[in-house]
Amino acid sequence: MQKEVEIYKDLADIQGKHIPKLICYGYYGGGMSFVIGMTIAGTSLSEHKITKRQRSKALKGLEAIHKHGILHNDIREETS
Repeated sequence: MQKEVEIYKDLADIQGKHIPKLICYGYYGGGMSFVIGMTIAGTSLSEHKITKRQRSKALKGLEAIHKHGILHNDIREETS
């Protein structure tokens, strides 16, 4: 999870616009677990019909992430 925090720090200028804001992070239980708090949480998109507008917004967010030199590497129907 430390890697995810570092990535979110790199993406600070698009947090809240294209990706959820990182609001807190840290170790819990003497460093045994890592906790990340973000502004939104959701369910698998496979449970919902995605509109063209939502798909367009998702693609814009992914493009913004790519412009920061970060690749998601796990975009597929099961995770989107």
